[in-house]
Amino acid sequence: MLHTKSNLTILFSLLILLAGPALTRAQKGTLHFRHGAGSLAMVAEQFGAQFRVQLAYADAELGAVKVTAASYEAEGVGELLNKVLAKSGFAATVRGNSWVIKRSETGDKKGPPMVITGVIKEGSIPVSGATVIIKQDGQRPVTAIADDKGGFGKMLNSQLEGSIEVSAVGYRPLKKKFTAQENLYLPIELQKDDRQMQDVVVTALGIKREEKSLGYATTTIQGKHARQTRCPATGPTPSPAKWQASRWCAPTAAP
Repeated sequence: MLHTKSNLTILFSLLILLAGPALTRAQKGTLHFRHGAGSLAMVAEQFGAQFRVQLAYADAELGAVKVTAASYEAEGVGELLNKVLAKSGFAATVRGNSWVIKRSETGDKKGPPMVITGVIKEGSIPVSGATVIIKQDGQRPVTAIADDKGGFGKMLNSQLEGSIEVSAVGYRPLKKKFTAQENLYLPIELQKDDRQMQDVVVTALGIKREEKSLGYATTTIQGKHARQTRCPATGPTPSPAKWQASRWCAPTAAP
C-alpha cells in the first residue's frame, strides 16, 4: 500500500513538471489591450497598470497627444506597447527595468491612411483657388488648392483628428476641426470680407494681389475720373490700318 502511494506521488509530480511549460506558454499567448479616447499619457498609465510594467515618459509631451478609442493585440508586452504608441508617432525601448517612451525618429507617424475631401463655396458659388492647410498632431502640415469647382482632396498618412485652415482672397479665413475617419468629407462655407477687398488691386497682368504685397507704388484712379483720348495728330496723316491700331491712347486721369 505504501509502495502504491509512493508511485502515485511520483506520477503526480511528473504531471506537474510536464504541465509547467504548457502553462507558461498559455501566459505568453496573445495579449489584448483596449483603451478609450483621451490623451496618450492616460493610455500609457492604463497600459502600465494592466500589464504591471514600469513606463518612463514625459507626461506633458504624451498628455498633449490626443488619441481615439482603439484595441490592439500582440504576442508580447513590448510588441503590444509599440503597436499602441506607433499610431501617435512614439516608440518604447527597454532600459533597465523600465520601458522608455520617446517620439519615434522615423519622421511622420504612419498608420492606416486617411482620405479627406471637400468643397468650398460661398452660398451656391464655388470658391476656386482657395488654400486649404490640413494639420494633424505629430504630422507635417499638408496644403491643398481648391479647383475650379471649389473641390479639394488629399490622402493623409494616418487616421488622426486635426483641423483645416481655409483662406481665399476676399473671404474671411476659416478654421475647422475634424475627427479621425478613413474617408472624410468636409463642406466649407466661406463669407465675404469687404474690408479685405478694399486692399486688393489688379496688376497689369490681370492678377489680383494685395496692395501691400506689391513691390512698387500704386495709384488709385476712380472710374469716373478715367477717360480715353485720341492720340494727338502729329506729322502726316497715317494710313487707315495704322490709324486703326494707334488711334486710341492709354486711359489718362482727368484733371
